[in-house]
Amino acid sequence: MFSFELVHQMMAEIGPLLELEAVSEFEEEQSWALFVDDELTITVDSDFEVGKLVLSAELSSLPKEKQLATYKMLLHFNYQW
Repeated sequence: MFSFELVHQMMAEIGPLLELEAVSEFEEEQSWALFVDDELTITVDSDFEVGKLVLSAELSSLPKEKQLATYKMLLHFNYQW
């Protein structure tokens, strides 16, 4: 079953697995912020009624040296959900 508790546990584990700077949880909103580095934060919003998570980020032009790693990470997140 898709629940807050399951996603809470996944978010606790994902930070070290992806070497994120930090993961913040906003329990009242049932959302999370994944801090990739000082320039990129991925917001994870939940809709448990329909059973989905929505990942979003504000991206400007990525420096060429960060493009591949960022795109791979986003595809990895997409695959996990």
